[in-house]
Amino acid sequence: MSGEGEQMVDEQPPVRVRPGASIFIPADVNHSTVNTGWEPMRLLVVYSPPGSERGLRDIPGCQVLPPGELPK
Repeated sequence: MSGEGEQMVDEQPPVRVRPGASIFIPADVNHSTVNTGWEPMRLLVVYSPPGSERGLRDIPGCQVLPPGELPK
């Protein structure tokens, strides 16, 4: 959504991510996202099937929005 960074998935080389990028990460695969830009990264993350995203709710600044509501 905003910012720039690198997405690491398993043992593959990092992939540059910018607004509009889409990354598929299979279940149970090690991964990480690193902000390489000057502004905060804003990400939209979708878990399917749901469940493992519960750990993200503890990250400072995490917002959980009801269905249909857009971030402000």
